[in-house]
Amino acid sequence: MQKTATATTTTTTTTRRASDRSPRHSTGSGVPTGLIRVGTLLFLLAAVGARGEVLSVTTSSGVAIGQLDKQYIDGGAYVAAEDVRAVFDGVNGHVEFRYRYTPAVGKITVQLRADGARATARCRVGDAEVEIAGSDPVTLSQPPVDRDGAVWLPLEFLILVAPATVQASMQLDMGGTRLTVRPSVGDEEAPDETPREPPQAATDAELPYKSTPARRSAWSQLRVMVDAGHGGSDEGVSLNGLTEKTLALELAREVARVARSVGGLVALTRDADASMTAAERIGRAEGRRSTVYLALHFNSSLSPARSGYRLVVSGATDGLAAERLSDALHAGLGEAGLVGEQAVLPLVTLRGAAMPAAHLEMAYLSSPEEARLWLNPTTRRRAAEAIWAGLSAYRP
Repeated sequence: MQKTATATTTTTTTTRRASDRSPRHSTGSGVPTGLIRVGTLLFLLAAVGARGEVLSVTTSSGVAIGQLDKQYIDGGAYVAAEDVRAVFDGVNGHVEFRYRYTPAVGKITVQLRADGARATARCRVGDAEVEIAGSDPVTLSQPPVDRDGAVWLPLEFLILVAPATVQASMQLDMGGTRLTVRPSVGDEEAPDETPREPPQAATDAELPYKSTPARRSAWSQLRVMVDAGHGGSDEGVSLNGLTEKTLALELAREVARVARSVGGLVALTRDADASMTAAERIGRAEGRRSTVYLALHFNSSLSPARSGYRLVVSGATDGLAAERLSDALHAGLGEAGLVGEQAVLPLVTLRGAAMPAAHLEMAYLSSPEEARLWLNPTTRRRAAEAIWAGLSAYRP
């Protein structure tokens, strides 16, 4: 699952999208001959350190709130303040994060709200101390930084400041891929997290989706890279007896099977339960000279009634071609009886794609009714047929 937004802050703030805020590292010039090897090694280490990773944010009950693009700056894990604001918007989770940034003086003012509690924290770029109204200051191991006019906060900021301000616990797993948000409430107010039995799988007769005959592509240059979201230690959404990383991989394999049955060229970023960064996934597509990139995910919401697919393109590269791709997929899914929405957002999963790319969240696993459908393997097959119908009809 993925969630972002744009917009921010004060009159002096330079507004940038997430795709424009990659932290920069540089090396000096005029290195003495005897130090060339050392300088080359340091340069390579810096390049590895700048690699982005996806950080999944979930509630303690496993409901996905969103994802953050985690970058390493000077050896520390950082997240963009604007991405944090987009994820913690108070809608899909109980924590709301707002901030103002004044670049002229490097001043950052953060407002946090959770379950009726609110607090203000202040800090500055380059200063590790965070002042909290009405409480003792918190000292971070690394300070906030400014990269091209955008604020990057150390991940530690969320983990330490949230409990000190609005009593909301944020815990990072051992692999550094999942941030779990827990409200600190009394036992009498604690949410019911008793494990529930998964819903019973729907029968074929109950499925509202119809089969779609596979057809050859209308575009001779179609080479698709299908990315099964998450993987390895990053499970994604895990609700109602279904786990996103497993379901996404099964769906990706089925799309490839359907496409290959009519001579379609489809490759997978991963064909096993393996962890991959967003950059590595895009890199595989570029290495195979793919002309279309499709990221497959599943969604969740705090509302169990929410259902349907969500189809997103970034519009950053070749926006018109990406919109045509979205329209073709939307039509293919609709013909099979699947219902959903289209959107244009700067998602982490699509960042850096040089070819038309789309991010498809097939269903809300938080919906017991939708989970029933996806517990039946026939749903996966019919969804894969509909996806290929859209891809095979696409022309840039």
